[in-house]
Amino acid sequence: MIAIYARVSTEEQALHGASLISQVEACRQHLGSPADTIQEFVDGGESGATLDRPQLAKLRQAIAQGQVSRLVIYDPDRLSRKLVHQLLLTEEFERAGVSLEFVNFEWEQSPEGRLFYSLRGAISEFEREKIRERTRRGWMTKARHGQLVAGMQRYGYLYDPQTKTVREDPETAPVVREIFRLAAEEHLSTGRIAQELARRRIKPPRGTVWWRDTVSKILRNPAYTGLAYVHQYDSVVRYRPRDPDEWIAIEVPAIVDPEVWSQARAVIYQYQKTWKGRQELPMLLRRVVYCGQCGHMMSTNVRTLGGVTYRYYFCPNRHIRKYHTDASPHPAPCTMPWIPASPVEDAVWTDVVALLDDPDAWKAAQETVEPVGESDATRIAEDLQRVRRSRNRLLELVRKELITLEDAERDLGVLKKEETRLKDEEDHLRQVQPSLPAIARNVREAMGPDLSVLSWEARREIILRLIEKVTLSVDATGTIQAAIQFIGGTSNR
Repeated sequence: MIAIYARVSTEEQALHGASLISQVEACRQHLGSPADTIQEFVDGGESGATLDRPQLAKLRQAIAQGQVSRLVIYDPDRLSRKLVHQLLLTEEFERAGVSLEFVNFEWEQSPEGRLFYSLRGAISEFEREKIRERTRRGWMTKARHGQLVAGMQRYGYLYDPQTKTVREDPETAPVVREIFRLAAEEHLSTGRIAQELARRRIKPPRGTVWWRDTVSKILRNPAYTGLAYVHQYDSVVRYRPRDPDEWIAIEVPAIVDPEVWSQARAVIYQYQKTWKGRQELPMLLRRVVYCGQCGHMMSTNVRTLGGVTYRYYFCPNRHIRKYHTDASPHPAPCTMPWIPASPVEDAVWTDVVALLDDPDAWKAAQETVEPVGESDATRIAEDLQRVRRSRNRLLELVRKELITLEDAERDLGVLKKEETRLKDEEDHLRQVQPSLPAIARNVREAMGPDLSVLSWEARREIILRLIEKVTLSVDATGTIQAAIQFIGGTSNR
């Protein structure tokens, strides 16, 4: 099949202009083929800066299915105005064996032709970036003259598009004041404030859920004291803060007294201090210990009382991050209490030492359970495939501009960490599983007779090599129990 693709940017051009008609006619004249052998793909009113176009999507699907052998387009700009998109599409078409031709552009399958094509696309992208830069300068000029700009809308305010000003929202401004009052006067944490707002069925900024992070962002925002800031973050790297000297202040109606704002911030800072330093102290079972109630991997934290620092393991599901305003049933939080780290780690280490002192017991434990290697290897391989599929889907969404590059980079970072963890687990399984009794003997010999001189790093390495997971639970009497799953066996304390 021979295909023609045409596009115009605005609906007015699509409805009343001659651009689409002239593009198609020029392509047909270029082909000189009978009309019944040509299929047209025409996007009217679609921007050339995005790949998410209905007819372009149909064209790409037809090409992927091998239905198109030759494609004619009036001009490279009609395909896309972004250089990266032009190169992406042309490479995609070439891989499918499609002959790509332009009416008013000499397309050659040569280094020179590709260079000229790339330069032409770069010029189009340069023009678009110039427009964006002029828009940004206008935005900055307005901000410096105290005028509100895009993105200045805040919860608690109403924006008037005619005057481009904000005023207090009679419905949500009292909610903002109540949030600051609950923090400053009642000394509630962000989680308790979110829970209280949800209990009162107060409508949140979005949806039906009050998040702890939503409350935290409101309490950190100085705009509620009457001074909003723009130009705080780099326009290229979205989450990188600029120097405070570069911020631009714009006056807005004050909802909260500056003194109350400072008091609320001081209270929240005190709560945040209890969560600081949780990665600073060594935790022997970090990323190995799991909650016996909900099965979630337990987190770590420290508390300092009377100058003494205490280490704990706790279940993240115990601390709810969101609270629903609707009355429908929602999952209850986990009730696993905070577990002191020292007694649990001592008990687990005692079991490890006992096992290392008796390799025959380790071997006997292995013979009583189903081998782990093959099933675990299959699980890891499937998880790695899932991570790679997720990464490919993210890249496709970026190509289609359905998500921002910043969001994609954040999600890709999470996937990268998961992939690294799975590969480490795969290597660990490959190296350790086949000869655990021998490893146990070698490790015990290397430890020497005095276990008290072993460094934390050495103990941690032994734990990671020999233990699959530790599941903690608390019985009715308050006794902590640890089910230790060694690689190839189990033990209960």
